[in-house]
Amino acid sequence: PQSFLLHAMDRPQTAPVGRTRGGYVMGRGGLTRLGTIKNFGKQPNAVGKLFVVAVDKSKLSQRSVRLAAFLMNERDRDKVKMVTVMKNVSELPDCEAYLRDCADMLKQLGVRPHNILPGQVLKVEEGDTLAATLTKAASGGHLVIGAAGQRMEGEAQKKGKKVAEALGGTAYEALGRSKAPVILVKRNATPNLESKDMLAERREGKMGMMIVVCVDGSFLSQKSFDMAMRFVKPGDTVRVVHVHNSDAGMTNARTESMALVGN
Repeated sequence: PQSFLLHAMDRPQTAPVGRTRGGYVMGRGGLTRLGTIKNFGKQPNAVGKLFVVAVDKSKLSQRSVRLAAFLMNERDRDKVKMVTVMKNVSELPDCEAYLRDCADMLKQLGVRPHNILPGQVLKVEEGDTLAATLTKAASGGHLVIGAAGQRMEGEAQKKGKKVAEALGGTAYEALGRSKAPVILVKRNATPNLESKDMLAERREGKMGMMIVVCVDGSFLSQKSFDMAMRFVKPGDTVRVVHVHNSDAGMTNARTESMALVGN
């Protein structure tokens, strides 16, 4: 199983632009990039990525914090911000304390203090849902959310079941509602985020990940590819996949699909 799922929908003005100049042209062979900046990957972005991590005291939300640290690039001025939702005002002190604990976790991993933004306690407004509240908070960044929350963990423990394959209602709604890219965090997946030396090994290129990008020649798949490129670090592998859903589509696979994947 993979560590996370990059769910890119038609979401303009969310993540900052990548390191490419110009754009793409659609030809018989698929997408062709008009121009690229030299020394790709060597120069940091002027504007970094923002990871908004939804936490709720579940084990999976702690993993979400660690995954955000794993994905961020300090050279690109990336930032991490934790958010949590309170049910009533009486929970405010506990929520604030938990956000401080999450920030301390990042610092213990080796994340520099200037890359950690102050956490925020949210409240679900009348007529809104939990997912709507979280997606609004993630506007302009990337929403990092666990596939299953504290409630599902508790139910699974009572029934003696695992929640590795579960997808909670809040996460499911966030995937469809969010105008920001959503990073869905799973439990039993690589890389090994529980290692205390995880971030140090990541910086040295000793702990990489595989990113699978699905392309079909659409503008949206172009955005998905560009987004994936902004996550790549030394030690990572990128696999670009194009899937045919009919025998007819395989007829010109060599001339069209291979060119599309090649570009």
